[in-house]
This record gives sequence, C-alpha cells and structure tokens, in this order.
Amino acid sequence: MGTYTGTKVVRNIKGFMVQFGDPTNTGKGGESIWGGKFEDEIRQDLKHDSRVSTYGKHSSLDGKYTVFGKVLMGAENEPGATLSRIENVSVDKKSRPKVPIYIRDVTIHANPIASRQK
Repeated sequence: MGTYTGTKVVRNIKGFMVQFGDPTNTGKGGESIWGGKFEDEIRQDLKHDSRVSTYGKHSSLDGKYTVFGKVLMGAENEPGATLSRIENVSVDKKSRPKVPIYIRDVTIHANPIASRQK
C-alpha cells in the first residue's frame, strides 16, 4: 500500500486547486514518506501548468511550491476526467468536500524529473 492510498481530499477550490495526500486526513500535514518534514524542492523548469492538483495553469504557484507529479490516468481511464468530477463536488465554507473523496491508489510510472537533472 502506497503513502497516498486511502488519503482523502481535504480542500477543493473550484477553478483553482484540490489538496489531498495528507496522511492524517486533516489538511494539517503529518510526516513525509521520509519521516518528519522536508524542505520545498523548488525548480524553475517545473511549472504548475497541468491539472495535477491545480485546475488549469496557475503560474502564481511557480517558485513557491514543490511540483510532485502529474495525473496520467484517473478512474474514468482518461486524463483530466477524474479531476473534473472532483472539481465539481459541493464544498462547505472551508472548501472541504461535503462528501468524502478518497485516493484509491497512486502508482509511480517514471521519474520525469530525473531526466531533467542532467
């Protein structure tokens, strides 16, 4: 079972982003897969321009937050379909989904960042 398996969406802001992957399922963090906290890994060649945890391009996040990955395939077996469904879920005043949404599984297929480090 992977680190993100079973974690839930803790914040969802339509047109902006979705937050998930917190092992405490509270949105307040927890330990990283390496134990404890880790420093941000800011890279100028990696941008917040895909629908990973953002709903569209948000260059205001570039240089401020770590880029973790990219959704290749969701539950509907087509890129973007799962995030579109999540984006349209009703939320409360604190942007928490009114119905629980859980990450079924995360699979690492490749490390595209490694090829950029040459």
